[in-house]
Amino acid sequence: MQAAQSFSSRLPRGLSFPLSDLVLAQSWSDFHGLRMTVRLDHGSDDEEYEEILAFYGSGSLLCRCFVWRDAQSVFVQPMVGCRQRFDSMADALESLVSKRKVVATDIKPVCLRIPVIVNGQSRFFRASGAAGWNEERSASI
Repeated sequence: MQAAQSFSSRLPRGLSFPLSDLVLAQSWSDFHGLRMTVRLDHGSDDEEYEEILAFYGSGSLLCRCFVWRDAQSVFVQPMVGCRQRFDSMADALESLVSKRKVVATDIKPVCLRIPVIVNGQSRFFRASGAAGWNEERSASI
Protein backbone atom coordinates (compact mmCIF):
# COMPACT_ATOMS: atom_id res chain seq x y z
CA MET A 1 0.00 0.00 0.00
CA GLN A 2 2.84 2.38 0.86
CA ALA A 3 4.49 1.86 -2.56
CA ALA A 4 1.23 2.77 -4.28
CA GLN A 5 0.96 5.95 -2.23
CA SER A 6 4.53 7.03 -3.00
CA PHE A 7 4.00 6.39 -6.71
CA SER A 8 0.85 8.49 -6.91
CA SER A 9 2.31 11.31 -4.78
CA ARG A 10 5.10 11.99 -7.26
CA LEU A 11 4.47 14.81 -9.68
CA PRO A 12 4.82 13.74 -13.31
CA ARG A 13 7.83 15.05 -15.17
CA GLY A 14 5.87 15.35 -18.40
CA LEU A 15 2.39 16.76 -18.82
CA SER A 16 -0.28 16.05 -21.42
CA PHE A 17 -0.33 18.10 -24.62
CA PRO A 18 -3.06 20.56 -25.57
CA LEU A 19 -5.31 19.24 -28.33
CA SER A 20 -3.95 21.84 -30.77
CA ASP A 21 -0.40 20.47 -30.31
CA LEU A 22 -1.61 16.89 -30.85
CA VAL A 23 -3.39 17.86 -34.08
CA LEU A 24 -0.29 19.74 -35.26
CA ALA A 25 2.01 16.80 -34.46
CA GLN A 26 -0.30 14.30 -36.18
CA SER A 27 -0.59 16.47 -39.31
CA TRP A 28 3.17 17.00 -39.35
CA SER A 29 3.89 13.27 -39.02
CA ASP A 30 1.42 12.43 -41.81
CA PHE A 31 3.00 15.03 -44.09
CA HIS A 32 6.50 13.62 -43.47
CA GLY A 33 5.42 9.99 -43.88
CA LEU A 34 5.90 9.12 -40.21
CA ARG A 35 3.64 7.33 -37.76
CA MET A 36 2.86 9.01 -34.44
CA THR A 37 1.66 7.20 -31.35
CA VAL A 38 0.55 8.70 -28.05
CA ARG A 39 1.79 6.88 -24.96
CA LEU A 40 -0.27 7.63 -21.87
CA ASP A 41 1.13 7.29 -18.33
CA HIS A 42 4.55 6.45 -19.71
CA GLY A 43 7.26 6.06 -17.12
CA SER A 44 10.15 4.26 -15.54
CA ASP A 45 11.23 3.63 -11.95
CA ASP A 46 12.18 7.25 -11.32
CA GLU A 47 10.22 9.29 -13.91
CA GLU A 48 6.59 9.49 -14.93
CA TYR A 49 4.99 11.22 -17.92
CA GLU A 50 1.28 11.83 -18.46
CA GLU A 51 1.78 11.74 -22.22
CA ILE A 52 4.65 11.10 -24.62
CA LEU A 53 4.54 11.23 -28.41
CA ALA A 54 6.58 8.60 -30.22
CA PHE A 55 7.46 8.98 -33.91
CA TYR A 56 8.24 5.97 -36.12
CA GLY A 57 9.48 5.73 -39.69
CA SER A 58 6.96 4.40 -42.20
CA GLY A 59 6.79 0.62 -41.91
CA SER A 60 9.35 0.57 -39.09
CA LEU A 61 9.00 -0.77 -35.56
CA LEU A 62 11.93 1.36 -34.39
CA CYS A 63 11.04 4.63 -32.70
CA ARG A 64 12.91 7.66 -34.06
CA CYS A 65 12.23 9.99 -31.14
CA PHE A 66 10.06 10.87 -28.18
CA VAL A 67 8.44 14.26 -27.59
CA TRP A 68 7.04 15.40 -24.23
CA ARG A 69 6.32 18.65 -22.45
CA ASP A 70 6.36 20.27 -19.06
CA ALA A 71 4.71 23.52 -18.00
CA GLN A 72 7.23 25.71 -19.88
CA SER A 73 8.85 23.71 -22.69
CA VAL A 74 8.60 20.91 -25.24
CA PHE A 75 11.40 18.33 -25.27
CA VAL A 76 12.65 16.10 -28.07
CA GLN A 77 14.70 13.00 -27.30
CA PRO A 78 15.98 11.29 -30.45
CA MET A 79 17.00 7.66 -30.08
CA VAL A 80 20.52 8.71 -31.01
CA GLY A 81 21.59 12.09 -29.73
CA CYS A 82 20.98 14.56 -26.98
CA ARG A 83 17.69 15.81 -25.59
CA GLN A 84 16.69 19.24 -26.88
CA ARG A 85 14.36 21.82 -25.33
CA PHE A 86 12.01 24.10 -27.33
CA ASP A 87 9.50 26.83 -26.57
CA SER A 88 6.71 25.33 -28.69
CA MET A 89 5.58 22.18 -30.45
CA ALA A 90 6.10 23.88 -33.82
CA ASP A 91 9.76 24.60 -32.99
CA ALA A 92 10.26 21.03 -31.76
CA LEU A 93 8.78 19.53 -34.92
CA GLU A 94 10.83 21.82 -37.14
CA SER A 95 14.00 20.50 -35.49
CA LEU A 96 13.06 16.97 -36.56
CA VAL A 97 13.07 17.81 -40.27
CA SER A 98 16.30 16.53 -41.75
CA LYS A 99 18.38 19.40 -43.01
CA ARG A 100 18.94 19.31 -46.74
CA LYS A 101 22.47 19.75 -47.92
CA VAL A 102 23.05 23.13 -49.49
CA VAL A 103 24.63 22.83 -52.91
CA ALA A 104 26.71 25.87 -53.73
CA THR A 105 26.35 26.61 -57.43
CA ASP A 106 28.07 29.97 -57.54
CA ILE A 107 31.57 28.75 -56.70
CA LYS A 108 34.11 29.19 -59.47
CA PRO A 109 37.23 27.04 -59.50
CA VAL A 110 40.40 28.82 -58.53
CA CYS A 111 43.03 28.67 -61.21
CA LEU A 112 46.50 28.29 -59.77
CA ARG A 113 49.23 29.32 -62.23
CA ILE A 114 52.85 28.65 -61.26
CA PRO A 115 55.83 30.00 -63.26
CA VAL A 116 58.83 27.67 -63.38
CA ILE A 117 62.18 28.60 -64.95
CA VAL A 118 63.93 25.68 -66.62
CA ASN A 119 67.22 26.22 -68.57
CA GLY A 120 66.56 29.93 -68.94
CA GLN A 121 63.03 29.40 -70.16
CA SER A 122 59.92 30.32 -68.24
CA ARG A 123 57.22 27.70 -68.25
CA PHE A 124 53.80 28.18 -66.73
CA PHE A 125 51.91 25.35 -65.17
CA ARG A 126 48.23 25.39 -64.28
CA ALA A 127 46.63 23.20 -61.61
CA SER A 128 44.15 20.82 -63.16
CA GLY A 129 42.45 19.24 -60.17
CA ALA A 130 42.96 15.54 -59.63
CA ALA A 131 44.85 15.22 -62.93
CA GLY A 132 47.81 17.17 -61.52
CA TRP A 133 49.60 19.95 -63.39
CA ASN A 134 49.43 20.83 -67.08
CA GLU A 135 51.92 23.00 -68.90
CA GLU A 136 50.18 26.17 -70.07
CA ARG A 137 52.72 27.63 -72.46
CA SER A 138 56.43 28.14 -73.01
CA ALA A 139 58.22 31.45 -73.36
CA SER A 140 61.88 32.36 -73.40
CA ILE A 141 63.25 34.98 -71.08
